[in-house]
Amino acid sequence: MTKFTLDNGVKFLILENHQAPVVSFVTYADVGGVDEPEGKTGVAHFLEHLAFKGTTRIGTSNYQAEKPLLERLDRLDEQIQAAKAAGNAQTTAQLQETFTRTEAEASQLVRQNEFGRIVETAGGVSLNAATSADYTQYFYNFPANKLELWMSLESERFLDPVFREFYKERDVI
Repeated sequence: MTKFTLDNGVKFLILENHQAPVVSFVTYADVGGVDEPEGKTGVAHFLEHLAFKGTTRIGTSNYQAEKPLLERLDRLDEQIQAAKAAGNAQTTAQLQETFTRTEAEASQLVRQNEFGRIVETAGGVSLNAATSADYTQYFYNFPANKLELWMSLESERFLDPVFREFYKERDVI
């Protein structure tokens, strides 16, 4: 087994087995349910799901057009919560209507499951993730010649995530 750590703290453990022309990857994040704020359960699992939604380059047909819509959804959600707290049903309904229209407009720019499609097109299989109390991990297998693609996908997933479909995913989880 080979072990090394990059300057940014990312650790690699490499175990070679030349019996098959595949490479299996596990990206392990040392964060899970135990790290959630008190009373806010499910945050780690929620983030696990959002990590599949893409980046500024993956999962969108036009991020420059999508970004202001996502920002507007955040503002509208805050306004809806405030209107609900104030007991203003009419304002809440109007804001919810605007939210629904904006969400539909943003959805037009989403490329559903593009992360998975990239993996599959490159011969990848078993794309999945799991969250526990202590960790979150992402895993899949590629043909042995796809190491650079894996590095690119995982670095984008962690360095440039876009939490698109945030509100839809929040309702699911």
